[in-house]
Amino acid sequence: MARRPRARLQPGLDIEALAAVPLTGGHIRNTIVRAAFLAAEDGTAVGMRHVRRALHSELTKLGRPAPKDWRR
Repeated sequence: MARRPRARLQPGLDIEALAAVPLTGGHIRNTIVRAAFLAAEDGTAVGMRHVRRALHSELTKLGRPAPKDWRR
């Protein structure tokens, strides 16, 4: 199996908050991968703003609203 590159993470990234959102593993993975791409576009480490944007996108695809504490 090919080794995947690791994304840099900003301090204070709250992964546990993402785990509290009711998503399946595949949707969590999609969210994290999208957040990494958003951070790469910005030329920065992955931060909560990237995760929040990615989560909003993933939930929109599923036709579900973002939890109140995750809204922009």
